Amino acid sequence: MNRMVYPVIGCLLIWSFLTAGCVGAGHRKAPDTAYYTLEYESPALPVQPLLDRILKIEAFQCAPEYDSTQIIYREGSFQRSGYYYHRWRARPGDLIPYFLARDFTQAEAFRAVYAGTGNQAATHRIEGRIEEFYEKDAPDGWSAVVSVAVALLAEHEPDVSKRVLFQKIYRVSAPCAEKSPEAVVQAVSQAVSGLSAAVFKDVYSALADSADTVPGK
Repeated sequence: MNRMVYPVIGCLLIWSFLTAGCVGAGHRKAPDTAYYTLEYESPALPVQPLLDRILKIEAFQCAPEYDSTQIIYREGSFQRSGYYYHRWRARPGDLIPYFLARDFTQAEAFRAVYAGTGNQAATHRIEGRIEEFYEKDAPDGWSAVVSVAVALLAEHEPDVSKRVLFQKIYRVSAPCAEKSPEAVVQAVSQAVSGLSAAVFKDVYSALADSADTVPGK
């Protein structure tokens, strides 16, 4: 056989392997994306006299590094990364206000509670800013960290200096049962439950002195 034939055959074989590999890779199925939301029972809050107040909880602002549907994790100082195939169903700035409104409504302590950016009439408004919302990785285990700055404002107060009734930063952490995204979601849910109870207590206390209670409650 002519010596020139061998290199040609070798090139053809290599080309066949390469093209077969590319075709196989092109048909490889990408992992399914899992979507999560918070899930917890509304905190068992103390029975309180019903206040004749209507609250509106607006969508929260969010620190840029957490303003994403990705579940964000921290492996070290200055580092933030996100799971590509494990995501929140909605952004944290929408999730937390929704669950606060749900819990406040469940407590039956105010005339009405609304969430969102609609045009509902309200006597007071709750604004928030999410400072932290992430999975913290450490050698001894993972934990969920949630930190939110909350402000309570009077809607119809003409004096700007008196419009803000209080502003406070709440920071809650909860351990993960194991090192997995599912365990992180459970821990975040636990942290938000604790956050909700703490915010409710302060909001109710701030409004109780000046508000009229509703007879029969």
